[in-house]
Amino acid sequence: MLIIDLIHKHMTKNGFDGLTSREGCSCTLKQGLFPCGTDGSLCHFGYVCPCEECDIDLKTKCPHFYLYRQVVTTRKCKMRIRQGI
Repeated sequence: MLIIDLIHKHMTKNGFDGLTSREGCSCTLKQGLFPCGTDGSLCHFGYVCPCEECDIDLKTKCPHFYLYRQVVTTRKCKMRIRQGI
């Protein structure tokens, strides 16, 4: 078993969607982990915030909405919390 397999298994078991770093890099389980080619030592587990699904009230307050279709954050975004995801 490879390290990436262990990371994938841990993320799936604990409900994480992806990884994110302070440099603004992020990746998801669906898109594939580590497309950047790093070793992941600076990454944090995170959740995909589906910015395109935000309601109009959240869109006006979300700093990520106009920059990204989705973003991986270390905390669940308000839309995910509202949806109970």
